[in-house]
Amino acid sequence: RSPTFTLMLSYHGGRCVLHHVDFYRLNESPELPGEILEAIESDRAITVVEWADIWREVWPEHYVHVSFEIEDDTNKRRITIEDPRGICPDLAKELDDYVIEPAGA
Repeated sequence: RSPTFTLMLSYHGGRCVLHHVDFYRLNESPELPGEILEAIESDRAITVVEWADIWREVWPEHYVHVSFEIEDDTNKRRITIEDPRGICPDLAKELDDYVIEPAGA
């Protein structure tokens, strides 16, 4: 089941709840549904938002922005991680095991 067919899926289990939100389908909507705003503002869950730039004004104060860009070869992606508040200082280091070619190589 593809998560893009719904606006939000919530996964329970593990150490916390994970909300997966897709803003792309809300692009023409005048406002966000209340349950999505609650998920974004929750400090008891992790909320991952696809197409987050569509509703940048609802981003919480503390966030990590991860963007994916398709490289010339469609099998490669450039991943950029922005952590303006320093809430995940070790994130880049933890992802190193998954990097095939580091930036600048």
